[in-house]
Amino acid sequence: MELKLYGRIVRRYLWLVVGLPAAALAISLILRLVQGAPPPLYRASIALLIDVPPLPAEPGMGFDPRESAAEAAEFLVDDFSQFVTKEAFTQLVSQRLAEQGIHVPAGAISASESSERRHRVVTLWVTWPNPREAEAIARAAGEMAQVGIDRYFARSGVATVIQDPVVVPVAPPLRQRLELPLRVLLALLVGLGLAFFLDYLDDSVRTPEEAEVLLDTPVLGEIPAGSSRRRLWFR
Repeated sequence: MELKLYGRIVRRYLWLVVGLPAAALAISLILRLVQGAPPPLYRASIALLIDVPPLPAEPGMGFDPRESAAEAAEFLVDDFSQFVTKEAFTQLVSQRLAEQGIHVPAGAISASESSERRHRVVTLWVTWPNPREAEAIARAAGEMAQVGIDRYFARSGVATVIQDPVVVPVAPPLRQRLELPLRVLLALLVGLGLAFFLDYLDDSVRTPEEAEVLLDTPVLGEIPAGSSRRRLWFR
């Protein structure tokens, strides 16, 4: 019985339940046409090997300089991965690309470390709307990695490019893909809520069942009330 009642309410205010989502869809499509589609994004990545030369072996050192160099390289990789996201490194890259008119803001370059136990490989990447510029930024980041290590780190290391820049298209973010269906869904929920709210405010008797509940007696028949489609119930 409750489901039938809900169905009647939805049918009664179908214009509202369907109209709001349709209006939200139309407005969203118009805004998309006016604003234009967002530009595609591309990700360019480059892989670096960060190494620290071992100290010269001397009698009585008490430790293996090769093992110490490997541990130092791991610490350098950790610090370098954080360093490339800062403004100091992006300034070096921007200076390298000044002739091309490319400015790289702080935070545009990211880094990830190898999952190996002895991780010395760092992958730098940048997400950019222009694939050619994205490749240029990644290449400049690889070239300026050694300059950054020499300038800002006390322990000298060696940064070697082991993989040239690779550029791939980036799928639109999930929020952008779900924006339109979420707007329509929200409008549908609002329409349903308004339909039930308007029905709650309406105190008119519209069905025989409602008349039976109000009069506490069965309805024997109904008389059509002309074009207005009103009904008169009697007992």
